[in-house]
Amino acid sequence: MSPTERSPWPPRLATLLLWMLAGACAVFWVLRLAPPSGANRSLPPSVAAGGALADGSAGSAAVSRLLGSVAPTVTTVAAAPATASRFGLIGIVANRSNGGVAVISVDGKPAKPFQVGSKIDDNLILQAVAARRADIGVDAKGPPVFTLELAPLKK
Repeated sequence: MSPTERSPWPPRLATLLLWMLAGACAVFWVLRLAPPSGANRSLPPSVAAGGALADGSAGSAAVSRLLGSVAPTVTTVAAAPATASRFGLIGIVANRSNGGVAVISVDGKPAKPFQVGSKIDDNLILQAVAARRADIGVDAKGPPVFTLELAPLKK
């Protein structure tokens, strides 16, 4: 072999490695974007396909599953059972300093996020949020009138 001739193997190996990398990337994205078998069978086809309804809004059931809720349950203090039944806790985003946001449905309407201290209804305020509950009362400092809790997680 003369010094001016090069070996054909380095470009061949580099090409092989680039094609293997491209194939690995393609497999990664196919597995990442394809739903697992049996997934999204409980969602309507429009929600399962894109995560949003045909009009572009997210379904409240999809949002509640995203936030970890199985089904909203209400735990009430004996003071106001009729009032507490109007509210449904869909999700919680809490932090350690007793602040955060609760996603609450009022009177069966679509759920909205409420910050701690904000008005939920005419005379009710979100007092505090914890890992799986939200306290609602008449004023920010008083005792809670009732507590909304998320359903326990399935194991």
